[in-house]
Amino acid sequence: MDTKNENMVDAPQEVNPVEAIVAGSITVESKSPEPFKITGDWDVISKRLQEKFTELNAEDMKFETGHEEDLVKRVKAKLKKGHEETIHLIRKAFTEKC
Repeated sequence: MDTKNENMVDAPQEVNPVEAIVAGSITVESKSPEPFKITGDWDVISKRLQEKFTELNAEDMKFETGHEEDLVKRVKAKLKKGHEETIHLIRKAFTEKC
């Protein structure tokens, strides 16, 4: 007779992200330890991003201080990129010279 309680839930097992990706079972996106913050002239940067990615429009690029994640979600969805890749693209636009 099995003495294990049927209502008992097993603790989640840690998944090796590399094995999971190879197996095709999950998508892994690492989150930065620090929250993403935008500083600097957003008007210049947003125009730079819109020139590089023509599918972005003014509505996608609206930004309010403290609401960086809202911006990232809109850009991420429009560009069909991952979270970290989207943040990288925005950060890169800050460092590029026109």
